[in-house]
Amino acid sequence: MSFQNSRTVSISTPQKDAKIFYTTDGSEPTGNSMSYAGPITVNRSQTIKALAIDARGTKSFVTTAVYKKMAHDWGIKLNTNYEQLYEGGGAMGLVDGIRGETNWRKGNWQGYQNTGVDVTIDLKKIKTISRVSAGFLQDTRAWIVMPKTVSVEISVDGKKFKKVSEKNNLLSVKDLNVQLKTAELRFKPQAARYVRLKAAQYGKLPEWHESPGGDTHIFIDEIYLD
Repeated sequence: MSFQNSRTVSISTPQKDAKIFYTTDGSEPTGNSMSYAGPITVNRSQTIKALAIDARGTKSFVTTAVYKKMAHDWGIKLNTNYEQLYEGGGAMGLVDGIRGETNWRKGNWQGYQNTGVDVTIDLKKIKTISRVSAGFLQDTRAWIVMPKTVSVEISVDGKKFKKVSEKNNLLSVKDLNVQLKTAELRFKPQAARYVRLKAAQYGKLPEWHESPGGDTHIFIDEIYLD
């Protein structure tokens, strides 16, 4: 889980006579660890592990939660709607520093169908940038295909944008391996406060596919820039 400033963490157990013990350094909790007395405020990247011990001394399984503080305070605006089944952490999930895996069923990807990806990042101040990259996933059998094109536009005022880079045909739709691909778009260093990334759908599934004519999905996760 990621956050920008701080996050409040609550731990509970259904056993009324059990006490909860936890650690914040990633170590395994024991009956000698910190005793949970109420919500915990997390203001830096931490791994919290907890377990419950009842009155008879029976221990529960250890539960682990990883919290990652973002290194920036960017604003994110989604100009197109993602699929509700594949929200991937919402808008901030695209820049939280946590990359999606090939097992997309874990829910760590943001999916789009019948529309392309169109997202605007507000850097909150003007910066000089020369590279924008975005991660995509392809699983052609599951209708998830790399975008046909990926482009980057920049602006200093959020109103007038200019295209600075574009990439086409990241991966053949015939490649049936489930895999990740990073679209890296480089350009001459330029000043910008707003960065707009667009990714266009491949289109209809080809005739040789087991579901020819179906509408493809774009799965995107994690946008980087510098």
